[in-house]
Amino acid sequence: MNKNTKILASAIIGASLLGASGSVMAATGNLNVEAEVVAALSIEQVTKLDFGAFDVASAAIGSTVLVKSDGTGRTPSGGIVLIPADPGSRGEMKITGKPNLSVTVSSPAGTTTLTSGSDTLTIANADWNYDGLLAGNKCTLDGSTGLCNFFVGATLKTTAAPQPAGEYANAAVQFSVAYD
Repeated sequence: MNKNTKILASAIIGASLLGASGSVMAATGNLNVEAEVVAALSIEQVTKLDFGAFDVASAAIGSTVLVKSDGTGRTPSGGIVLIPADPGSRGEMKITGKPNLSVTVSSPAGTTTLTSGSDTLTIANADWNYDGLLAGNKCTLDGSTGLCNFFVGATLKTTAAPQPAGEYANAAVQFSVAYD
């Protein structure tokens, strides 16, 4: 055999081996790909948090009124006297999202200030309390409605002695919620 014949024979044998081994050694498969875009979360007030009426005539700076999130009322400290005719109430928030998913609620950051003219009352970040949330401020959205309602309480502190009389309010207390 001459050199060209050997090269041609090698090429033919190599091509046939490649063809045979290509069908045995290679395979194809399909991968299904999917994604789910879930409903955006929303959180809104159902009822406002109301500390009710109280007398601070003999209260010191830093005296408090605690509204309990479990609905059992208010507790005063530091000389504050509660006015029974205006007992206040816990607040209620409603979360809406994808059923059966877990979410985490975040409290307002920093100090929340209620004002009456230039006078103030405060709620510190750590002074919020909840009823209806699990440990870590978590909630699993209802399996059919995608809802989770929870109740909010807090501890309000005086910033003056005596605290000036007035209607104190803050319309911008912001809670946030995120899917886990």
